[in-house]
Amino acid sequence: MNLIEKVFQSDQQKLQSILNVIKNWSDKWLLRLNIDECKSVSYCIKHSINTSYHIMDRNQLFHLEKVKSMVDLGVRFDSSLTFRDHIAEKINKAYSVLGIIKRNFIYMDEDTFILLYKSMVRPSAPHVEFANLVWCPYKIGDLKEIEKIQKRAT
Repeated sequence: MNLIEKVFQSDQQKLQSILNVIKNWSDKWLLRLNIDECKSVSYCIKHSINTSYHIMDRNQLFHLEKVKSMVDLGVRFDSSLTFRDHIAEKINKAYSVLGIIKRNFIYMDEDTFILLYKSMVRPSAPHVEFANLVWCPYKIGDLKEIEKIQKRAT
């Protein structure tokens, strides 16, 4: 076993002990964990980390499902932290809201459209600007895809 594997194994043991502490705390305060919703994800760029975590509940061992991405507070985190799926999801949602605006507000002036665009597409929670400090696009291709939304609107 090389040094990197020893470090991963040590970290895995520490994380498992933290999971046990969290489970004991939740049992103490009568807060049931929804074990079906508990997942495991590893964030890494090059190395594939093979970890396995479990939670003990009512004398039964539940292994946590390992997933490649998960949503937390409306942001989709993937295992390599590229946020490609998140960006694509937000772009599609913005296009659909733009379509709704154009379909339902046929006769409107420029000021009305700008007001609708600014209030429904850009800043609203499930769309383009939500939590952009977390998933901030820095790749030119991602930036161009996001800018296409505004070009299409205008």
